Amino acid sequence: PSHLFADASQTHGRYDWVQWESTVSAPLGLQVIGQGKLIRQWQADQRQYFHYQTSQAIRNIGAFALVPWQPTTWEQDGVPLLIYSPEYNAATTLTASAMQDTLRWFHHNIGRFPGDALRLLMMPELERGSSAYALPQMILINHRYGLRAQATKDAGFNQIYRRTVHETAHQWFGHGIGNGVTEDGAFLVESLVKYVELVLLEKKYGKAAMQALVEVEEERFRYAQARSRALNKGLVDADESHDLYSRATLVFARLRQELGDEVICQALRTVWEQHRYPRSPATSMDFVRALLVQSPAKHHAMIRHLLLDADITAFLLKEG
Repeated sequence: PSHLFADASQTHGRYDWVQWESTVSAPLGLQVIGQGKLIRQWQADQRQYFHYQTSQAIRNIGAFALVPWQPTTWEQDGVPLLIYSPEYNAATTLTASAMQDTLRWFHHNIGRFPGDALRLLMMPELERGSSAYALPQMILINHRYGLRAQATKDAGFNQIYRRTVHETAHQWFGHGIGNGVTEDGAFLVESLVKYVELVLLEKKYGKAAMQALVEVEEERFRYAQARSRALNKGLVDADESHDLYSRATLVFARLRQELGDEVICQALRTVWEQHRYPRSPATSMDFVRALLVQSPAKHHAMIRHLLLDADITAFLLKEG
């Protein structure tokens, strides 16, 4: 991506988005989870029917889920937030708080939630399954990590909160921008979300919690890098998991330290406003260019070094 889209005029891509309307039936007592607004729900011939419709186009990834649980509903900035879980406890309350905090932060700093409602499902613990997965207007979190998990007394930060923030942020980074250009990497999808984790953990729990995440990710990165045989790449070109997640955390911690959040957020707002559907899709390099525009010239070499160079030592935080 750093070479393919080194110039803004080189960008090419096409969004694959649709207006979505569906009517799904299920046996009595079961809930159909869909995307968009629940227009109507009714019973006929011993079955339940659910009519969903999006008010605006969404990324063309349709999904349904079927569960025997009634949802618990919250709200943020006029957006319904629904959690479907076999039980509701302190973990689900914290999950709802993380969803609300993420929507609130994006609303004030980047843009409003791009949808009609956001539904979160505590999914079964599938063999070799992931801990969480985000779809347009729908989040799946493994109930082992999202419902049954409890933080240890010496935990530096809460993983339930962090994970929910991460998956909620994908509604902007991943399903908002970060799709439509197949030749681009996953920087706009995963690495930008790691920035949001840092900001909201600090806002919720304080700087020590944010720093605890940095330390965990640094340890993970060093361990994974020692085992990796892949050639080092610049972060926007990276395709290794430990780069996209752990290294990105360290890079954005350094950028926050040197530039401040307002500069980073202004760059993110620029990319969001200029490239959200139906405008031309964004690439990783659009963020790099936006960040350079917002930053003093004295920081340009550092920004290019952190985001574009293959040197894996450049992102480490300064001592103290």
